[in-house]
Amino acid sequence: REYEADGNYTLRVWGDDGNYGYRVNPTPRREDSTVDEGQSAVVSRADFRRALSLAIDRDEINEQLFGGLSHPRAAAPVPGSPVYRQEYEEAWSSYDPDRANALLDGLGLTERDPDGYRKRPDGQTLTLRLDVNILPGSIEEGMHGLVSEHWRAVGIHTVVNPMERSDREALQYADRHSVVAAGICNTAVPLAYDAWHDTIGGGWGRWLRNPDDPLAIRPPEDHPETEPARGCYALIEEAYSLIDLDAAHAKLMEALDIYYDQCYSLGVVGANPVPGVVHSRMKNVPDRLIWANALMRIGHGRPAQFYIEE
Repeated sequence: REYEADGNYTLRVWGDDGNYGYRVNPTPRREDSTVDEGQSAVVSRADFRRALSLAIDRDEINEQLFGGLSHPRAAAPVPGSPVYRQEYEEAWSSYDPDRANALLDGLGLTERDPDGYRKRPDGQTLTLRLDVNILPGSIEEGMHGLVSEHWRAVGIHTVVNPMERSDREALQYADRHSVVAAGICNTAVPLAYDAWHDTIGGGWGRWLRNPDDPLAIRPPEDHPETEPARGCYALIEEAYSLIDLDAAHAKLMEALDIYYDQCYSLGVVGANPVPGVVHSRMKNVPDRLIWANALMRIGHGRPAQFYIEE
């Protein structure tokens, strides 16, 4: 901003409608497409996802990778979204490794292997694999490394598995992934995007969306995660069917109350500042703007109404 007067421009700082984050597959499949039931018994639990989220030191990530300019938060709607709620961005997003360890212990993951990592109930070492795009030297690469360190610190053996994007997508779409990088974006126009439809994800999430999906797995009726996921998806479907926009947003927030309590997405940081350099002759450019992909970013500012002052 120190050169605004000399440069004959003003600097606007808008907000990005996006979050960095991760999603855990509750029904991970082996290479032969059979479900790893021993892994699923652990990673499908809400308290496991919550523990992973609480173990992430978001302030460290923000300082080291974003120069302190991002915002540690859950993968939640950004301020200005019609479904924004502060409780969503704060849900399970504090750094609390002691509570994370307590939640993991509460799941019965108290036995350790010789390297200090937690064992599954079947005696195997519990291992998470970050199946991510290969992006050498990127912020994302640094984030995957730090998050894996944070999870190892609470006893979860974590490895980073970078791969070419098409290979990662093939793995993910076959439900053979363990954990993928998956934030949530486009919350400024929440009903124009299916950010939350997958709810719990994996084969269970597929079944809720389409029981005829070849990879769909009906969630066990007696499983503690079944009813929250079913209820969340039913509310989402109802919200998207409503004609009245305010009513639809209100109904969607009922679903998001469940979504963020269940920690279906593990947010890291988001709502980054987006600098906009505006020449002094360019008029009617908004001071505030949500930079949303669903609206082609600058499109949210109604650029058809910008004009140049002669």
